[in-house]
Amino acid sequence: MSVDSSRIELRTRQETTRAAIEVALDGWVGASAIALTNSLARWKAGDAAMQIDLVRHRDALAASSREFIATDELNGGALNL
Repeated sequence: MSVDSSRIELRTRQETTRAAIEVALDGWVGASAIALTNSLARWKAGDAAMQIDLVRHRDALAASSREFIATDELNGGALNL
């Protein structure tokens, strides 16, 4: 599974869960509604941060891969096994 497919799967599951929570919010009142709304806001922020982290991780892996290939092409012949 690639980092992108994991990121997309996470986003899809988070969106589904978030939508269910938002629908459920209609039944909450008072301090409970405020607490749940605040928790949902923190959760949304955490989800956004995870998406950014996964994109950075994907990009770092791709850069490492390109660097490895370049190093291997440059130095591979020196092994002379």
